Amino acid sequence: MGLALRQIKTYAKLVAMVAAAVAVLLVVLMNRNHRVDVWLFHSFPQTNVLWVMLVSGISAVVIAWTLARVRRVIRDVREIRKAKAVEAQMAEQRRLAAELKEQEDRIDTKIQSSIGQADSSEET
Repeated sequence: MGLALRQIKTYAKLVAMVAAAVAVLLVVLMNRNHRVDVWLFHSFPQTNVLWVMLVSGISAVVIAWTLARVRRVIRDVREIRKAKAVEAQMAEQRRLAAELKEQEDRIDTKIQSSIGQADSSEET
């Protein structure tokens, strides 16, 4: 059963690739003689439609890639800010823990000294 399913998936992918290739071939063949006036910060009269399609496709890929990179950098900046906030919070907790430890030590010392004074006053 597994082999048959894999074979069906493989042939389906092959059919999809052939259909895509036929579609691209049809677009190229049907538009090879068409010309269009293009303005992109400058006038390009009677430019072949295939060149316009190629440039716009490449531009779309470059823009998508650039936006993905920008998005990743923004996410990294957010993660760094969160990490800094967590680190600052941990440092504050460590500082408070050290203060509490010091305060406990002082209280223990006072209790021990008061116990020692109470023992010495009972003996006399």
